[in-house]
Amino acid sequence: MDITTSHDTDSSENTSHLVQNYTKYYGQLMQLRDQLADHVSKLNYDLSQTHTFSAEYWVDSENYSLNRELEFEILVKEDYQLRAVEEAIQRIKLGTYGICVD
Repeated sequence: MDITTSHDTDSSENTSHLVQNYTKYYGQLMQLRDQLADHVSKLNYDLSQTHTFSAEYWVDSENYSLNRELEFEILVKEDYQLRAVEEAIQRIKLGTYGICVD
């Protein structure tokens, strides 16, 4: 697994040191990214589906609406987490991981 890019200007010794230090985190971040991306995709699909309820089942309709709102809130939070993970992966590739960005 090569996490260096042509943008890196460090010597090969520094690059090796970077890979040794962050390979574990890189792998964990990649795994987390895949899990989040899969879940975000499933939530997007679920939220794109429409259901109709007859008037006599208004309680089911209300429960469904509440569940959709909760799924949407989860989607927003997980999408934010996914972007943060992708940014961390990019920082590892650029050699800036561990440096404060704020």
